[in-house]
Amino acid sequence: MKKYFTVKEASTLLGVSTNTVYKYLSEGKLIAKRFGRGRFKILYSSLAPYADTSTVVKDASVLVPEQQVTPSIRKQEIISVPLTQTIQQPETVQQRNVSVDIQPNESEVISYNVNDFVFVRIFKGAYLLGLGLVYLFTNTRQFSSIGIMNNALGETLLIILPYFLVFAGVLALLSAFWNMKSKTLEFIIQLTAILATGYLSFLAVFSQDFGLFVFTGSLLFAIVGHVIRGIGSHDDFIIGYTKYLLFLTLIGGIVIFRFPEFVPYTSFAVIIKKYMGFGLVFWFGVMIPYLIFILTRMGRNLKSNVIFFFFTAFITTLISTRLTVNSVWDLAYLSYLTGIFAAFLGIWRLTNFRIERRNIYIVVISSVWITASILFGLFSINNSQKHLRIDALDKVHSEIDIASSWLNEYFDMQKSVMTTISGNQDMVAIIKAGDSERGITKSKEIYDKLQNVSRVLIYTKEGIAIGVYPRNTLAQGANYSSREYFQNTLSTYRGYLSPVFQSVIGTQTVMQTEPIFENNEIVGMIGVATSLEDIGKSFSAQFSGVTNIDIFDEKGSMVFASHYDSHPNLNREELNILFNENNTEFFRVKQEVSNPRWTAYLETPVAPILRDMSDVNTTISLLLLVNALFTIGIALVLSSFNRGVLSKPKIDIPLRTQGIQTSVV
Repeated sequence: MKKYFTVKEASTLLGVSTNTVYKYLSEGKLIAKRFGRGRFKILYSSLAPYADTSTVVKDASVLVPEQQVTPSIRKQEIISVPLTQTIQQPETVQQRNVSVDIQPNESEVISYNVNDFVFVRIFKGAYLLGLGLVYLFTNTRQFSSIGIMNNALGETLLIILPYFLVFAGVLALLSAFWNMKSKTLEFIIQLTAILATGYLSFLAVFSQDFGLFVFTGSLLFAIVGHVIRGIGSHDDFIIGYTKYLLFLTLIGGIVIFRFPEFVPYTSFAVIIKKYMGFGLVFWFGVMIPYLIFILTRMGRNLKSNVIFFFFTAFITTLISTRLTVNSVWDLAYLSYLTGIFAAFLGIWRLTNFRIERRNIYIVVISSVWITASILFGLFSINNSQKHLRIDALDKVHSEIDIASSWLNEYFDMQKSVMTTISGNQDMVAIIKAGDSERGITKSKEIYDKLQNVSRVLIYTKEGIAIGVYPRNTLAQGANYSSREYFQNTLSTYRGYLSPVFQSVIGTQTVMQTEPIFENNEIVGMIGVATSLEDIGKSFSAQFSGVTNIDIFDEKGSMVFASHYDSHPNLNREELNILFNENNTEFFRVKQEVSNPRWTAYLETPVAPILRDMSDVNTTISLLLLVNALFTIGIALVLSSFNRGVLSKPKIDIPLRTQGIQTSVV
């Protein structure tokens, strides 16, 4: 349709003379523009309400300016005549008032698939703004492990990152208010979003944080695709959001099936590994083709899409709940937001609301409120988890103190019994006489007073075992003078607790000795051998549950582990490195034990400690979703055109007719 009409064309369209058209122009009933010194060009928008190529109004004097009314006239209220036929002026005219609807300008209305690209901008703005605030206040992501970031420039960029994300998000939200006629301005906004998501995706890849890359990379590819297609083009809400979901599903599928351990739910990861083939067919053969189908003209108009978007909202809410439990705040926020906008899109498709563009600020404010609600919920959970972690860490330190004390008491009790018996004069007599039977009897006496020991030996000064209990023919009478623990006791004149060694019967053992004196000279000694297996059993009985305790002697050999599969292949140096790393999945502390000179490493998983908050997290997640849906509903109602279809405003205008009952609806 032409935008401008000449006076002659307008007169033909209205079925009146050119003089009458000039009259209506002078009276302001029609709007025209004069181009230079040329003729009048009448705007079609001022002719459209009255024009019909096959019908004309009986009395054109009913015309009123466009800014006052846009009438629509029923067929019985017009008289059909050929455009070439002359209309005779009626002799008698009646005048009465009729009601006329005000119809909104199409460019000022936002409805499904009509100008609803603003919601894509709102989603992008909330996405970047909220993510920036998460990094600003939680500071949970550490990208400094990337080698190329270990310099002044890299540290500066990491500091700027949250603020740049916030800036990009605010720009995207503000763009929802603008018609974006300036391609330069729109390009600047899109470029800012690309830089923000691109830099974050780069950090995610090089830090091997593939979960973060799934979200940020999806938004990045969606924005880049829009820029490549053309700055002036705009995707409808369902198209823009579905493209994001398509990239999310594609990248997420590659990561999930390549690295199932990234799945937040362990049970899901097990299922994926078990049914990998079926999962690949469903994911890439059903999910992705369906998303591509939604992008077609036929697919976007199906109301069955509502079910898919509500299902997406449900799944992402489940994922965000688990991520919250695991304290992965950035991914939790992005999951929440993705789910909420999926639910919003479902509601938008189901209800067919019509929003006045001038009221779009209501939707923007509601989106900011939803973003703030999600962040408030996450920060509340974060604060609660911090208190839980502090309490749990205090408990872990208490446990390792108790473990160290238990080890000290275990060997102190042995030493006490050995000291008492070594001071007995009978021991000196037995050793001097070399009496094996009495030596075995005395060894049995010591063995019975102690608990969980492997063997008790009585040595002469020369290192000959004259009393061994339980009896062992290999050990009885053997010479142990070359043993490190024997030489250390002789040289220091003190009791000694040996490092781990292999006994004559092949077991990993520690030996505690106590010298026997006569006139301040060593005449022999008592040795108590304890197998690591016996120590481990006694220790595990005292410290059962989720706690893993690894203990190493002064030479770096593992004494025992309360859970034998906790760190089976690590030595003490490697364990030191492990315990010095920042880790959010485990509480790890180490402590030196005074006697023996061992080092205790205690590790306990965070998840069971935070499991007490799982019900709270689920409740908060549901409240966030309900709050978001309620806010969206209220925003749509408040911003809809004249509050929806409940009422249509009308105005009364005078209409003159010739003996015909007419009305305009």
